[in-house]
Amino acid sequence: MCRPWREKSPSPSGRNSRYALNSAVESVSLLCREGRGNTLGQRTRPFDCEVPERAPWRPCQGGLLGICTVILCFTESGGPESSPKRVFRFLKVPLKGFFGALSGALCAGTFATLGRTVRTVLIRIIFGFLLIFFFFGGQDGWASSFTDEVGRRVDLQGPPRRIVSLAPNITEILFRLGLDEEIVGVSLHCNYPEKAKTRPPVGSYIRLDFERILSLRPDLVIATGAGNTREMVKRLEEFGLPVYVVFPKDFDGVLQSILRVGQVVKREKEATEVVSDMRKRKERIREVTEGLPRPRVFLQVGEAPIVTVGKGSFGNDLIRLAGGENIAGHEKQMYPRIGIEEILKRAPDVILVSSMNPDGDYEKVIREWKRWKTIPAVKQNRVHLIDSDLIDRPAPRIIEGLEQMARLLHPQRFKGSLQKEQGKVSIAK
Repeated sequence: MCRPWREKSPSPSGRNSRYALNSAVESVSLLCREGRGNTLGQRTRPFDCEVPERAPWRPCQGGLLGICTVILCFTESGGPESSPKRVFRFLKVPLKGFFGALSGALCAGTFATLGRTVRTVLIRIIFGFLLIFFFFGGQDGWASSFTDEVGRRVDLQGPPRRIVSLAPNITEILFRLGLDEEIVGVSLHCNYPEKAKTRPPVGSYIRLDFERILSLRPDLVIATGAGNTREMVKRLEEFGLPVYVVFPKDFDGVLQSILRVGQVVKREKEATEVVSDMRKRKERIREVTEGLPRPRVFLQVGEAPIVTVGKGSFGNDLIRLAGGENIAGHEKQMYPRIGIEEILKRAPDVILVSSMNPDGDYEKVIREWKRWKTIPAVKQNRVHLIDSDLIDRPAPRIIEGLEQMARLLHPQRFKGSLQKEQGKVSIAK
């Protein structure tokens, strides 16, 4: 008679997987023993459940069970952290070759010509390999390759558990995705959220502390193409560290960076939710400002000399999305210098001063602008200070910068709060 699926008997913790493996192999092996038919296409019974006393496949089954059990015992015995990954990586290449050869044999029609014993053994082996993939294809055996935003290939052997961020915008993205415990190091400029200030600093954009980074034992370093140099990334790679580089160039690029980082750190759901919210808020601004006259805007990001934002910069893109026209939007340089005479000539309707310098005296800067009475923005008292962290960092908070800018450019249309489906979001400071 057919033996039923073996009931799980009480066993010590960590052994249930081996009992299940043994039962699975034995049960499937019974199902695979088909009876020989009297004529072509006919069988005496659908399944022959009586196993010969000396079945030729028994040694192979026993060996397979032994191998799988040893591997499972090694995994469950609390061995080195990377041991399951090593086993899985070791098996990947030979398994690919085996299944490739088997597929070729099937396509060539040779599998049907093999002897019954050989076919049975192959079936048992395939089933055993599938079980190995089942046990090691999960999180511990996860491995994947990514192409970062500068075209480099980055190989990871598991979901990152120790991440070092080399830029403030990256740190904000990681915390927003809920990776509080995984962030083990940040750059000196990371000041948001407050938790970022509790992480060990690893240097600035252009001066990294490589020894400190190595001491943190990261399994992923995330850099930015807008500040970290190619030489830095190359040196980190030489130390054996996987480095993923983000390099967004406009608002939509920020959204893509969040989604890509979410994929790399296995937080796709959280990243999708963040991006969806940002897109809704951006669309709301477009709806409110559509059809309105576009004021001419000058965005100052440097004091001495005066520096503004040109074509290809985040500031230029935000001015456009907020319903304004950048008076330096046709400048080829991303951050061009511009003299006061040229500013007077272009006559901006709104002047926005970015608080890029933490030690800057911006009240003095605004007083200096008010000396130029012929500028329309000065006449109409439309010289405003705006938080640079909201408009300069390609991070989730850039949507707040866009909302604040839209309110400053179109105050008559934003007399309170921007509406969202979930409630109200204040954009005034």
